[in-house]
Amino acid sequence: MTTLLLDMGNTRWKWMPADADDAAVQQSTYADQPVAGMLAELERNGLPERLIIASVRRDALNQSLQAALEARHCDVRFLDWRDCSRLRTQYESPAQLGIDRYLNMIGALHKYRPPLVVASAGTAVTVDAVDESGTHLGGVIFPGRRLLLEALTARADRINFTQPARAGTVLATSTDAGVLAGTERGLTAAVAAFVTDMRGLLGADIPVILTGGDAPLLEKCLPGGSPQVDSTLLFTGMRIVTGNP
Repeated sequence: MTTLLLDMGNTRWKWMPADADDAAVQQSTYADQPVAGMLAELERNGLPERLIIASVRRDALNQSLQAALEARHCDVRFLDWRDCSRLRTQYESPAQLGIDRYLNMIGALHKYRPPLVVASAGTAVTVDAVDESGTHLGGVIFPGRRLLLEALTARADRINFTQPARAGTVLATSTDAGVLAGTERGLTAAVAAFVTDMRGLLGADIPVILTGGDAPLLEKCLPGGSPQVDSTLLFTGMRIVTGNP
């Protein structure tokens, strides 16, 4: 049976064959009609017999995609928190911990030795702490770089943003450069502060694993040694929970 792993993030979706190496990952942004766009892309590559999906999107979209795939004779399985019971968590309601966070931490524990911190920087940014026993102690969630830019330009009448020709600095000499410098420095400073706090609780030299689209931005700015960037951490987690590491 041909099996495809599918990661449905807020901004992009990624997919790869379950038995392929990490270099096989493909990605796309959502079309105006997300289900139709995803189906067209998947059909261009040949629909698999089975899809295993990790989604942070709304239930209505997930259900529409599932119905459309099953109408094309695809076996569809959406992963949820109950598939991730191997990860112990101190979250008050484990069902509210996002499937992406579960899978990223499970993937990290498979590849790296705890205690550790997992930071995922995409549409939203999450930073999670895992102690030496492999227990998730908790973490934080805040807006990612794109959301910060959108919020600022949407709520401030006189601030518009187009990508400047060069990166902004703290002494930015244009509004565009100032917005870019402020959002990027604000994001990296926040993540650095949370990592420092978590290292204060777990150990000053514990590894930090970065994933998500803005991981390369964070890689240059975190204190205490070089973090490990792992762009396919979630797929590793998917393989673990489905028995195909």
